[in-house]
Amino acid sequence: MSSANERSRHEGGQALVLFVLALAVILGFVAMTIDLGLLFEDRRHLQNTADAAALAGVAELPLQPVAARQKAEQWAANNGVPVSQIKKIEIRTTEVPNDTLYVELEKQFDWIFGGALGLSTDPVSAAAAAQIRSLRGTSNLMPWAIMMGDSACLDSNNKP
Repeated sequence: MSSANERSRHEGGQALVLFVLALAVILGFVAMTIDLGLLFEDRRHLQNTADAAALAGVAELPLQPVAARQKAEQWAANNGVPVSQIKKIEIRTTEVPNDTLYVELEKQFDWIFGGALGLSTDPVSAAAAAQIRSLRGTSNLMPWAIMMGDSACLDSNNKP
């Protein structure tokens, strides 16, 4: 019996060692989650900005391509993206000349905890394209109208 007591006395620190190892692994996963969450947040912000810039600029096409480019830059700036992060704004031809505006943004993402793995920065980019076109060849389209006013505008036969 004394040998069992003696053996358990020598193995008393095992739980502490396992706890420290498990804590290191858990903290590593937490750090990775934070870094990847921030990376995806930056990517989503760039994508939202690229979408907004493309949609704002395409309203000036096809007649004013210079104004379309300026409006896209303005909307990127309004969304907190400096000109240095605008990689490309192009006026393209898809169906007719100058009917598509393409916006590509890129920034450097700074890793917070990734430095422990040798990561410092990585590029994050997003692109969007918007096209102006006329509606043609629709099928199964039914026009709807909303009558302004109330039932007092109708006669006794429920007609306006």
